[in-house]
Amino acid sequence: MSRGGRIHTTNTISSVAWIRRCVLLWASCVAQAVPPAERQLHITWKQTFDTVSFTVHNEPNDFTNFHYNITDSGEASIVRLVFEKESSLRFARLHLAHKLLGERSRADRVGEGVMLTSTKAQASVWDEVVFFMTENPMFASMDLELSSGDSLPIQVAEYHDIPHYISSVMEEHPEAAMLPGEQQQLVTRMYQSVHAAVPVCAGRDHCRCMLPLVFNSRECIHAGPWLQRATQMVAAASVVFESEDGNANLLASDDLLRLSDAEFAAVFVAHQKRSAAANLWPRMMYTQTFAGKRVLAVGAGMTHYEAVIFAQMKAIVTVLDTELANLKVMERLLNASGVSQANLILALYTGADMLPTLGREFDAVLVLDSLTRGPMELAEYEYSLLGKCLKIGGRWLQLAPAKARHTNMNKPSFNLQFGAGTGATLGLVSYSPSAWYDWMDVPKLKDLLAPATTQVIFEVVVADNAWTWIDLMRTS
Repeated sequence: MSRGGRIHTTNTISSVAWIRRCVLLWASCVAQAVPPAERQLHITWKQTFDTVSFTVHNEPNDFTNFHYNITDSGEASIVRLVFEKESSLRFARLHLAHKLLGERSRADRVGEGVMLTSTKAQASVWDEVVFFMTENPMFASMDLELSSGDSLPIQVAEYHDIPHYISSVMEEHPEAAMLPGEQQQLVTRMYQSVHAAVPVCAGRDHCRCMLPLVFNSRECIHAGPWLQRATQMVAAASVVFESEDGNANLLASDDLLRLSDAEFAAVFVAHQKRSAAANLWPRMMYTQTFAGKRVLAVGAGMTHYEAVIFAQMKAIVTVLDTELANLKVMERLLNASGVSQANLILALYTGADMLPTLGREFDAVLVLDSLTRGPMELAEYEYSLLGKCLKIGGRWLQLAPAKARHTNMNKPSFNLQFGAGTGATLGLVSYSPSAWYDWMDVPKLKDLLAPATTQVIFEVVVADNAWTWIDLMRTS
């Protein structure tokens, strides 16, 4: 269902060329439009039991046209607002938590601004009104080849009436005459490209895109090199070793493997003493709970090697990792700690197809700073398969970057670069602003684990809002 409207103060002024850049998608082009203005639109909203009202305050107070459009996106609505003034244009897209009746909407001037009021599809009080908002319109672009050998660039914005817009272009360029049906194919292609570039949001700032696009916390972008990765399972296997001169050194997997047996044992003993003196999760809470139980550790990394500690307490731990070096470090730890090989099973991850072979009788899945180092659209398949590895009543235990940290950092866009890089130490591991480092919370995790259903045991944010610890129990 779609509904559009406008406020006029003069004759309608068509939007002008505001497009700046594009990213290749199939045979057409989808991209972000003009970068956000220095001063953002000031939009507030309020609700009654039956309606939702959106007010744009003092921006822009001298517009010549205001357009709005309400469309359905699954079980919710998307509201698009457009202000026009001569050669300038301001835009906002609001992804709502629930659905509106677009045909029962109206816009009115309010002081120096404008108010849009729409009726709810189902009368109720919404816990959330707006899940996500952006001021960056998306568009599709392609070059239409002419009989003269020249090409005609056609660019369509997401808020355009695409059939009408393309018809207007064709009327202005009779040399671009098309065969019956071709114009409709062009309209369909443009619509699909724009639609693919608009995210679907299931919670506040929890949005996803249609592959090969991924959501980078601001918009849909092409996944690029991430599409070539076999997995999003990334873990950092390292320890911090304090040398005799008092300096702290970070020893990665390759560094640890180069040490002699005596040196490795010394580092391990020193590290154990350091870890034992700290109030560390989840060793303090779960080692007794899962003694003698089957645990699947996703990623052999994390600074404190909880998998080994669990195995020392007689849990039967399967350690899954993509990096052979990480597993070799775990093997050395196995030998140095005296843990029985029956209690620590090492498995090299070769692809999602191997996950069902691990079985479905694990009492716990332990995910420590893994599966969040890449786009969620590419990791959700692995999440769903790992969720099936849990027995009913089993626990999903995950330490991940907290949403609060992402919010406090002004919701930066994730980067397509690989690697942890160097950066500020936040909590337990080194964090790089240049690398993809997605946040996690309970609604997002429950969504990723579907079709397995889970019940929240508890969630807590730790280390100055840097990390969130989530404990879920599988119910079906």
